[in-house]
Amino acid sequence: MRRSLHVRAVVNRGFTAIELLVYVALLVIISVFLIQSLLTLVFVYRRLQGERDVVANMRVAMETISREIQAARSIYTPATVFDANTHQLSLETPLNPLTNETHSFVDFYLDNERLYVKREGASAIPLTSESARVTQFNAARVLAGSRESVQVMLEVRSRAVGALETSSLVQASYSLRGNY
Repeated sequence: MRRSLHVRAVVNRGFTAIELLVYVALLVIISVFLIQSLLTLVFVYRRLQGERDVVANMRVAMETISREIQAARSIYTPATVFDANTHQLSLETPLNPLTNETHSFVDFYLDNERLYVKREGASAIPLTSESARVTQFNAARVLAGSRESVQVMLEVRSRAVGALETSSLVQASYSLRGNY
């Protein structure tokens, strides 16, 4: 007597409802994680881009103001009003004088949230781009004995709103030519 053992293989040809729910749940979790990661990356990129714009605009403006103040002979007081609401600084400088002149005037002023520089006899040039807005530009005259210097306060903000908004506030003092 021989008994033969026959094993019957049972082949599953589909998914059960529980397996389907587990797979769908895993797919949803992975998808939510990927979408959240992508949104976070976009948010961080846009914020960094705003910070880079603010820093670049601040650097250009402060370097230009610094160069002009350090080369200037004096502050041109008839055109400069040291008031928190005026936002204008005028300097008398020996750089780039007009024909038959020994000096010229350079004005820094705030208009429509942009900082401009205007040389005598030339049109105004914006120092800040449209991607940033200048919310504060103040100049104060500082006298220490016979030495004259200018204290400049400049605040630049990005045009973004809410959590993407970035800003930078810099306050610096510069001595006029020959006042070191």
